[in-house]
Amino acid sequence: MMGTAEVDSTKLLIDYFNLPLSVEEVISLTHQGYVKYFPEAKLLPGAEKLVRHLHSQGVPIAVATGSSEKKYDLKITHHKELFSLFSHVVFASDDSEVRQGKPCPDVFTVCAKRFPSPLPASPSNVLVFEDASNGVEAAVAAGMPCVLVPDVNLDITKVKDKAAEVLKSLEDLYRRSMVCQALTVVHCSQVMLISRSYLLHHVKVSCYHNI
Repeated sequence: MMGTAEVDSTKLLIDYFNLPLSVEEVISLTHQGYVKYFPEAKLLPGAEKLVRHLHSQGVPIAVATGSSEKKYDLKITHHKELFSLFSHVVFASDDSEVRQGKPCPDVFTVCAKRFPSPLPASPSNVLVFEDASNGVEAAVAAGMPCVLVPDVNLDITKVKDKAAEVLKSLEDLYRRSMVCQALTVVHCSQVMLISRSYLLHHVKVSCYHNI
């Protein structure tokens, strides 16, 4: 369910476990866990270095996430200064322009068109970083190259060939000359979208995990 909009992932959860609860009830229960655990979220290794590097080079960066604004705010509790470097955030769960969550491309296409002028010449000028299969599918559907750094529990069999690069860690960016060059030379990567969950360690709440 990683990368899926909250309502969609909740429906999947209810169906999978045959829960005698409504979508609203499940969301309410899980939000109690979010309030307790999400503020403990920590940055992934290499995340801060990457964001600050891109910002210092003048590369426009934004966040495109399937999460809601409330959950996002909880997760960045101790990282607000770093996340202020992003030009904007699009929340698939809250944004009226995002009609469908990942794996549909809506959240990425909406996010890309909200960058300050000049906008990217084409979707291929937008580099996406993802940690989830749905996110890779969404990026590909949007016509954007995607660097996948998969969650350790993720089966990437179906999407690994669709990603432009598959890395074990964000720190590997600085060991891969091809990727580093694309990040350093601004005209090679005019715009960059980063799935917000990708920068933070996942915080699991019981059996329900929606990032």
